[in-house]
Amino acid sequence: MLLITGANGQLGRLIVEEVLRRAPGQPLAVSVREPDRATDLATRGVEVRRGDYDEPSSLTGAFHGVNRLLLMPTPEPDPVIRVNRLRVAIEAAVAAGVSHIVYPSAHAIDRFDNPLFATHLQTEKLIQESGTDWTMLRNAIYADVIAREVQGAIAAGELAAPAGTAAIAPVLRRDLAAATAAVLVGEGHEGRIYELTGPDTLNWHDLAALASEKADRLIAYRAIEDDEAADRLKAAGLPEPVVGALLGFYAAYRAGWCGTPSPDLANLAGRATPSLDAVRVVIEGTAR
Repeated sequence: MLLITGANGQLGRLIVEEVLRRAPGQPLAVSVREPDRATDLATRGVEVRRGDYDEPSSLTGAFHGVNRLLLMPTPEPDPVIRVNRLRVAIEAAVAAGVSHIVYPSAHAIDRFDNPLFATHLQTEKLIQESGTDWTMLRNAIYADVIAREVQGAIAAGELAAPAGTAAIAPVLRRDLAAATAAVLVGEGHEGRIYELTGPDTLNWHDLAALASEKADRLIAYRAIEDDEAADRLKAAGLPEPVVGALLGFYAAYRAGWCGTPSPDLANLAGRATPSLDAVRVVIEGTAR
């Protein structure tokens, strides 16, 4: 039995759809906090179970009879709570007899300093030390996140960001879903770490050009310092923790995070949308 946690989330639901498409006869269950939101899956033969990382007792039933598990990370921003929740889920999986855990992590987290990356590293280590087989899927930044830069630039008339000369290889969720499903229904992925990036890179000048194309007027990229970026983000009403987190990601971009394309996504999914095209399809509303 294959079980996918977080199946009501954006990426989780796309993964479920890919598994159903690639392996229609695969016994499949999902674990969600709100089963009522997954009734459409139940009508299609997917076993819907209730599981909540904050309620360890719920995971006992959710993971019963499961041999392969996709353990989706929690969106909890607090790193201590985040890791503790995932530790509980890993312990429940081991107790239930799960033999293979697949974990969607973040790209190149062992090479860059960021609190979020640290939580992924800790979780990876917990899984690797759990005694189960494992596969790590290190996902690059979503094209959705980068598309917001373009949309903000169109509204503001310029693209001002503390990105310096960074280049990145963002990915579409639908491509990540295809790669993840390939691992979940395939064989030979035990003990593997896959770096799932776009096939090429773009920079903020490319994003400004895309904004210009969409706005039908010239929009330039202006590299700014962190102080100015912080002031602009605060003026937009973002709270301090969010501002700090965003600046941390810009620092990671400048240091090279998500700037080295890997063939893993295309090899697993059978495709990898070019980075600028990935941002474009998000803006045009065709990302699904």
